Amino acid sequence: MSLDFNALATKVSHIVMRTTSYFRSPVDILYVYGGGTAYTDATITAALAAIGSTMTSIKLAPGTWTISNSITIPANVYIDISTATLSIDSGKTFTLNGLMDDALNHKFSGSGTVAFGNGSIKKAYPEWWGAVGDGVTDNSAAFVKMLATNPKHIYCSPGTYLGTLAITNPIKLKGAGKGVCTLKNNSVSTALMTLSGSAHFCSVSGFILDNNNVPANTLRLTSVTYCDIKQLVIKNHGNETTSGKFGISLG
Repeated sequence: MSLDFNALATKVSHIVMRTTSYFRSPVDILYVYGGGTAYTDATITAALAAIGSTMTSIKLAPGTWTISNSITIPANVYIDISTATLSIDSGKTFTLNGLMDDALNHKFSGSGTVAFGNGSIKKAYPEWWGAVGDGVTDNSAAFVKMLATNPKHIYCSPGTYLGTLAITNPIKLKGAGKGVCTLKNNSVSTALMTLSGSAHFCSVSGFILDNNNVPANTLRLTSVTYCDIKQLVIKNHGNETTSGKFGISLG
């Protein structure tokens, strides 16, 4: 048996960060390293270069930060993006190996990529990609970007989220409760939620699944195994006899 010492060191760093108070007074890097005006990855890079391997907490000032070069937040850094948005350019990647706040703000935008290192987040929230549970906003694009990061655990807060989800990797998808959290189909003929590909051992719970009478299956499982489906209310899935579509479809 061999040990991955790099992974072990990262876990130790995360444990220390989560059990100490050092990150409660983060460094405002815009003013320390960005002259108060540079909302760019260059400011973040300058801060990381100065920090080195020291355990440090940094905060991004309110506003939109342009990420025009790929950047990695190391395991020894806690980053607070609770009032900022990272606009990541196409072909560029923001990689988080350290820790990050879990505030429900719009953290990531642009057509670039977000990558989470092992243990860097406990769960992902659709709000981080601009989703809004107001029953009006189309969240399909936000769901796609969120699922592309392959998070292990996704949590949806109370509200009504319009959109569809196509899940192809094993995740735990949990809503705030089947009486307070709704996923609602707003498509023309697409299933509200599909589990396929490598989505084995998935868990889905705590939702009202409202198919909005769309002529498609509400929840479709295709060639996946050992899925834990519980604490759901399925409604408005149409007439099974005339449409041939079902609340839950196994295929």
